[in-house]
Amino acid sequence: MRPLAVLLWLLAAAAAPARQTLLVHLPSAPVESAGSQAEALTTLGDYLSRALPDLQLEAKIFRRLEDAMAYLADHGDSVALALSDAALVGDFPAATGLEPYRRFVRQGQPTYRRLVVVRAGREELQKLVDLRGRTLAVVETAAAGGAAFLRGQVFENELDPPAWFREVEPVVDDFAATASVLYGETDAALVAEYNPLLVQHLGGELRAIYESPRLSLPVLSLRSELGSELRPMLDRALGDVASDPQAAAALAELGIDGFAAVPGRSALLADTRSSPARDFEVAVPADGILAIDPPPPLAAGQLPWTLAVELPEVEIDPEAAGSDKK
Repeated sequence: MRPLAVLLWLLAAAAAPARQTLLVHLPSAPVESAGSQAEALTTLGDYLSRALPDLQLEAKIFRRLEDAMAYLADHGDSVALALSDAALVGDFPAATGLEPYRRFVRQGQPTYRRLVVVRAGREELQKLVDLRGRTLAVVETAAAGGAAFLRGQVFENELDPPAWFREVEPVVDDFAATASVLYGETDAALVAEYNPLLVQHLGGELRAIYESPRLSLPVLSLRSELGSELRPMLDRALGDVASDPQAAAALAELGIDGFAAVPGRSALLADTRSSPARDFEVAVPADGILAIDPPPPLAAGQLPWTLAVELPEVEIDPEAAGSDKK
């Protein structure tokens, strides 16, 4: 019986679906406790595993960007899904085949803004120009400090962060960025508008001096080689996530409502490159009447200068002028 039992175990193991990885790096998630975030993401991974029986997922959650990138480099072939900031999509190794598939929706919107904030008492800091040569805390959302993301999307090519700021200090999440400016460790911080610690202090100890254009919320990327039969199942799972009590609670913990479609990389970035155009407006007084009192006229002696013009002598014919005087 023993050889038969071993054979049955081997057959069962061969028939079992291969375990795949749900890689997660969400430094802007509005969850301060790493334990609470890990629990919510594990619950979401379990829900997707139940919905996709041929794709048993194990959530691997990374707080530090360098650890997530190292895992992708060493074990990218095991990553079936990845949850990350949109800025990181461009840094995925090509060998992983990861492509953006869906993105978070928060309060009905798939986008958000980032704010540059300073301490309220720093009266000398009113605009971005006042931060030249100063320090800025920035959460690591993309490799190499995300310089291209910051320059092109956050600051719309108006400034080059590494050259503009004395130091762009990378931090692990938006809570750390907010705390760094609150406690004077940096002159300013770039923080997601929905971060709870920022919301708590904005308008009090902190004030915003810059608002980014709209940026994409985090993205769920899918390995492109996965069969076409898996995609409809994943679509149904993501569409029905709110109907599962545990999965819905996990989404609420992460501060999101659900998922929206993302056609591809170019479309993901298309709505984040510039602020929406605004029509020109003419400002008028509240009562519609603009009173202007002209200054009193100046006397001749008060004129600042006098122009003397010398006219040439002109001879006049008396007969032509109707005079008999000669």
